[in-house]
Amino acid sequence: PIKAYYIGEHIDFRAMASEYKNAKVPLSSRALSYDYLIIPLSAVDPVPVPKGDLGRYVVVFQYGSVVCFNLTPMEIAKTLEVAKRHATKAFEHIQSDDYRVVVRSSLHAWSSFYGDCVVVRSLDVNNMRVISGVLGQTVAL
Repeated sequence: PIKAYYIGEHIDFRAMASEYKNAKVPLSSRALSYDYLIIPLSAVDPVPVPKGDLGRYVVVFQYGSVVCFNLTPMEIAKTLEVAKRHATKAFEHIQSDDYRVVVRSSLHAWSSFYGDCVVVRSLDVNNMRVISGVLGQTVAL
């Protein structure tokens, strides 16, 4: 499951990245761009996502959204706590939304949308950026 949260007006994700040294945050242009950060939590250097492994990731947007891929409720709570420490004007009541992504390698098209989920051929860093970007903006509106 993918869960998105809008926690504050701005997140200093560069400072937040320093708290995830054990997660080995890759500081490449794909992981750290001008307005978002992808934090892999499940492998040493999982960008792009290893084949067959959906992985556990957090995507943090500078405008205040946090999108969690495959995290447990306890991991989500800890992630949001860290994000709130680096947020400007953290909200007392955060907005949230969720969505389901299904990976089907036999899919003929690159992706297909259904009412409550999107089916993709693979979940790579580009798909993660698009999906998290849409959810991050939606929850912030």
